[in-house]
Amino acid sequence: MSSRRIALLASFCVLFPTCTVGWFGCADDLWSDALRSSRSRSAQAERFSIEVRERGSQRRSFVFSRGKEFAVQIVGDSFSWAEIHARSALFPYFVVGEFVRPPPKYFQLRNCSGRINASVVTLSGANVSRRHGAFFWRAPSSSRAGPLAFVARILTEDGTVLVQLNELPMQSPILTPLDAQFEHTSCGRDYGCATIGERAYVSVRWRCFREHVLVELASIDLDSATAFGMTTGQNTAALCTVKSSRPLRVSFREYKLTSSRHAFPSKSRNATFLRGRRDSGTATCRFEIPRPQGRLPAIVFGKVDKYGHPSALRKKRLRGGDFCDPSAFPMPHRHSHAKLSATASTEPYPWISMILLMSFVRMML
Repeated sequence: MSSRRIALLASFCVLFPTCTVGWFGCADDLWSDALRSSRSRSAQAERFSIEVRERGSQRRSFVFSRGKEFAVQIVGDSFSWAEIHARSALFPYFVVGEFVRPPPKYFQLRNCSGRINASVVTLSGANVSRRHGAFFWRAPSSSRAGPLAFVARILTEDGTVLVQLNELPMQSPILTPLDAQFEHTSCGRDYGCATIGERAYVSVRWRCFREHVLVELASIDLDSATAFGMTTGQNTAALCTVKSSRPLRVSFREYKLTSSRHAFPSKSRNATFLRGRRDSGTATCRFEIPRPQGRLPAIVFGKVDKYGHPSALRKKRLRGGDFCDPSAFPMPHRHSHAKLSATASTEPYPWISMILLMSFVRMML
């Protein structure tokens, strides 16, 4: 998020109680200066993760609808104190949703940023074992909040640990609205976007949230067997596929790319499949990958051979500024197969951001 938008959000935080001053602001009154200044180590963070499942079911769910309830748990080592809440990925300074009574043993519900029961905090003096009862959390009454994620602070004997969804591979990722639409109106503002092909062969948009990236792709006018996705490394990619044997199903996994333009299944588990859908001549796919390090990722597209492996793959490297700055990838026009580039936008967005933010605040109040 640009400094201009952060400053705008900060000014609204003074006026509206649903906005936190910083990344936290929930149960900050329970933290001493010593704890507030402590720093976590990566080895500590790897000891914890957050699991999210549908309430009354063991099935993990990566989408939410209005008012849907989930069971949330902190998984890992024992700890003496923890606080957890959910935030909007598009507006990270907003706390969303609420936890439902009764809380599990060792925990209590607390208000956060003016929202009732928006946070769960460990009771004073408690020592929570590796497995505790689930917190029941209810999604916002409107899906206009956009993608969201849970964040937590955990106090152990070693210090403070910051944990976010999908901190470890194969753990629960960002939750996205069930009725989310692939709209280009948000490109350059809330999402970075790019399109390949004169007939919009592949469209992609993405949004960074902390160390993770939510990626949404749409393959339009596709054949009966197609593959499309994004690279996750120099020779690896997260690909969605539609096979001729199952033309109505969108599958997903990570692949190793070869010099012969083929891809073979990889044992890597760095990406998480969120949702796939096929409607008429369009296939859409939603997944989460780690934030890219170094060079910008590439969009990958091609066919699927008779063995079900992606083949005849082509890669188009994104070109532009900061991958996680949506304004650097506004998708001003469609890109040909021969060239894929994105020019940084010079248009200011303060008034657009203000209107959207005020609408979001009214919805959350």
